[in-house]
Amino acid sequence: MSLELINERELLKEITLYEKSISKVISEIEKLRSNVSDQERLRVVRHGKGYQYFVRKKGSDTNGKYIAKKEIEKAVTMAQIEYDERLLNTLQEAKRLLEKCTTAGLANPFDTVLGQMPPGKRKLVRPHYISDDSSHLSQALK
Repeated sequence: MSLELINERELLKEITLYEKSISKVISEIEKLRSNVSDQERLRVVRHGKGYQYFVRKKGSDTNGKYIAKKEIEKAVTMAQIEYDERLLNTLQEAKRLLEKCTTAGLANPFDTVLGQMPPGKRKLVRPHYISDDSSHLSQALK
């Protein structure tokens, strides 16, 4: 496995993309939740070659109420809510990890280490890598 250098600008673009996706998913969940109670969960049972769907109330309701084919839209909505909630958690975690990369200086360790050195020492070292943003440093070393 090779470790590629992460461009901080690209990382910030990814974070912005995750933020937009998170907002869209939250909006979608809110719309769908208006049709389904927070206390209801979808139960799926394999039946022959197909599936049967049941609405369970939180608590002691173990079997739930059968959802007839003519009411299948309720099962679709409930499954979509579950998917969206799981996706939201995953997107939020991914965004949190990307933000850690930027704050921990992992986006570009070469620039991070160089930036942490005092200017007088920075002038003396020959960096192993210089990003496009630090071209002024390469001029100072010549």
